[in-house]
Amino acid sequence: ITNLNDKFSSLLDSGKAERASLYGKYPLSAEKLGARNENDFNELIRKRTDIVVGHTALINKVELADLIIRGDDSRTFLLHNKMHFDGPGSRDVNGQIIAAARIWYDKLHSEGRRDFLHDYYAKINTIYERNNLRLIPRDTFCKLFDRERKLYFMAGYLGNMSKASTSTYAKLLSCDACKQLKTLDFGYCCISLA
Repeated sequence: ITNLNDKFSSLLDSGKAERASLYGKYPLSAEKLGARNENDFNELIRKRTDIVVGHTALINKVELADLIIRGDDSRTFLLHNKMHFDGPGSRDVNGQIIAAARIWYDKLHSEGRRDFLHDYYAKINTIYERNNLRLIPRDTFCKLFDRERKLYFMAGYLGNMSKASTSTYAKLLSCDACKQLKTLDFGYCCISLA
């Protein structure tokens, strides 16, 4: 348990710059937004024009990201959100991230890359149009996934995510997800959205 706590602490420390970048540029506090749950959070964010919400837009029955955020000039952040940093929440969000990462990797390294991005954009845009909202232009969306940009997956928790957490299972799943994503050359970190 001590070793796991140290690994998890290192994992959180390694994502400090990414979290600071997002916190500084984008208000992502569920409490400040008045979100009671994951769906509320995503729908409130969908009204903004600086973040793409992919929540419920499925590819191969997998949600590829709840939120897609342009980071600096070299990164695009893909946030997957759950309510709590505990065993079930971490199992769900990290399982979702790993499944999504495999699809992203396969599609972005294929000849069908352009068609995949256009199809994904169309699915997201359908949800925006249904809610009378406007999505960023398709070309701008596709540039979020340019080959020189690194995809950075973030496991977001609307509650109780900290180094002091007593959920060894959640910590183990987070460290394992980070290890698996490194093999695909994707970044990973946990972020509190409380």
